[in-house]
Amino acid sequence: MSQLPGTFFTSPGFILGIVIVELVYGIVLFIALSGPRKAPPREITSSDDGLALLIAAKGMPSPPPGAAVEVPKEKETEKDQEKEADRPLPIKEEATINSGKSKSRTPKGADTETKREAPRLSEPLATSPNSSRSRPEMTQKPDMPVPPAHHVAMNIRPEPPKLQIEEPRVGPIGPLINPDHDCTASTDEEGFTIETPGKPHIISPGKANAPRALEKVTGDFVAEVHVPGEIRPGANPLEHFPFTFQGAGLLLWLDQENYVRLERTVMYEAGSRHQVMVESFKGGKPGRTVNINVKGDKITLRMERHGGEINCTYSSDGKTWLPVRRWAAALPPTVLVGVSASNISPKPFEARFTDFTLKHTGK
Repeated sequence: MSQLPGTFFTSPGFILGIVIVELVYGIVLFIALSGPRKAPPREITSSDDGLALLIAAKGMPSPPPGAAVEVPKEKETEKDQEKEADRPLPIKEEATINSGKSKSRTPKGADTETKREAPRLSEPLATSPNSSRSRPEMTQKPDMPVPPAHHVAMNIRPEPPKLQIEEPRVGPIGPLINPDHDCTASTDEEGFTIETPGKPHIISPGKANAPRALEKVTGDFVAEVHVPGEIRPGANPLEHFPFTFQGAGLLLWLDQENYVRLERTVMYEAGSRHQVMVESFKGGKPGRTVNINVKGDKITLRMERHGGEINCTYSSDGKTWLPVRRWAAALPPTVLVGVSASNISPKPFEARFTDFTLKHTGK
């Protein structure tokens, strides 16, 4: 270098200046190249539903397919974040059940049948137009019971009333009491008839299914009835019975364990017996039963109450009254008095009654 002719461009100062400029330029270029790069705009596709909703909410024109759109990021203040955090999450279904009825808040015209569905994770998240944050729609857990949105109220219908069979009136007494609903009664100008089928129809503390008709009477009374015609129970008894029996007459009735029977009867057991019978029960316990053999088929029965005494008599001609039984009986002031018919035979029994009277004779 010392042999070259000396010039400005070959001087040591010029060469040092060029080195310094190149060093500074390299540093500046390095800093510029290593800085943050702006991301290229991305294209909107059909899968970016959340981004499309944001563009529509902002009133921006929809870009053509395949065009790159840069969406400005919305600033969010702390107050907006607090308001958004306090806002209640949307509930897909709300149902209330009150006293067996269910009410559902569903849109008008919507399908009233609610189907239980698990949340679909493949659906895009709902985006709020006022916030860039997204939150999933809240649904009920699959293991929780889902009450139906449309719950028809149960209209409990009352049971229909049981049909009450209107029994015919038995002469001047009243309706027929027919526990098994298999007996009939008919009335004519001379009297009335109670028909009983060929199976057990009896009055006893254990069973009282014999047909009867009763009338209330208070105080002393006199009851009479004529029981005409033939009574033929036959010789062949029913199963579990050693005899056949048919009877008809007067009945004083309090209940199944307290009553008095005065009947004309026919019983067949090693022979036929025609009798007038008095049978009484008090508190389910039998009193003294009296049977008097009689002849003929024209028997009139009479039952009287005088104070605390009961007197039972009968007559074959309607003039002469023969005693059957008389005893003291503690009875309430008001009792039921009427007629009854009993049958323990495979043959039907037509109990005939005429000239029934019931007279009140005192306190």
